[in-house]
Amino acid sequence: MKRLALYDTTLRDAGSMSVDAKLLVAQALAERGVDVLEAGYPGASAAEAEAVARIAREVRGLTIAALAGANRRDVEAAGRALTGASRSRIHVFIATSDEKLAELGMSRHECLTQAAQAVARAAELADEVEFSAEDATASDVDFLNAVCQAAAGAGAHTINVIDAGQVRPHEFGALLLTVRAALASFSRLSFSAQGPAVANTIAAVEAGADQAHVTMGQAGALAFTHPTPAD
Repeated sequence: MKRLALYDTTLRDAGSMSVDAKLLVAQALAERGVDVLEAGYPGASAAEAEAVARIAREVRGLTIAALAGANRRDVEAAGRALTGASRSRIHVFIATSDEKLAELGMSRHECLTQAAQAVARAAELADEVEFSAEDATASDVDFLNAVCQAAAGAGAHTINVIDAGQVRPHEFGALLLTVRAALASFSRLSFSAQGPAVANTIAAVEAGADQAHVTMGQAGALAFTHPTPAD
């Protein structure tokens, strides 16, 4: 039976916590057996970069990840913060829906190019790269597939499909199957399930996902929406 890897996002938006508190949480999550721990968003502030760097140095035995927008500044901040990790991953994200791109004043071509360039730079700075389309379920499927293929071709080891909460389980499962087919064997497939989270998680696993984004309790941006790791 295939094992589903657990990518924990608890510390992703825990900005109000002190560095010491974040380190304690990170150590507890490592003891619970998560495979990848996203320690934070180094590009957001000096304090966040310090927290990620300390977790990377002191928490061992798993992959430490850092979040980065699809731009050179964020990616390089993540790379610097992860220097001390025994194994590092930069998690690059960008919006892919036409609505969000219009808000950002970005064309589809610019989105695709920016995503590929950011992933390529991240691949130079970390052991692994994960790519997320932050509003995948609101995106045109053909364009979503094109961006995911570009990210995989630029060096993303894992492609994460984010459910922004507006799809049903059968729709989420179908979307993952479509992305899986577009990726062929280039990258592992991950998911972040919201909406009916448990049902969408089951649909994602049935569609062949290799990794699940999870969180603990009420911490992080996706509280109440992700399954928690088993004891």
